[in-house]
Amino acid sequence: MEKFVSQLSDIASKSQLQVNTSIQTIKGDDVARAVIRQAQAFDLVVLRSVRYRTAGGLSVSQVTTQMIQELKCSIVLVGEPNS
Repeated sequence: MEKFVSQLSDIASKSQLQVNTSIQTIKGDDVARAVIRQAQAFDLVVLRSVRYRTAGGLSVSQVTTQMIQELKCSIVLVGEPNS
């Protein structure tokens, strides 16, 4: 988690945008609920996309899908590059 926050902070600090950023990481038993609850106070949520290989190809996880369906703010999905 610390590496993720560090990487996001680095990206934000190199940005040419003149905006304040607030990066929060939250641990909890129900990840989707925790993110949805906290996101109500923010304009943008950055999610790490976890992809699983299925018979039909790649799909995002059920947790990510639930958050995308319920979040009312902007969303950015960050994932690992294809190998």
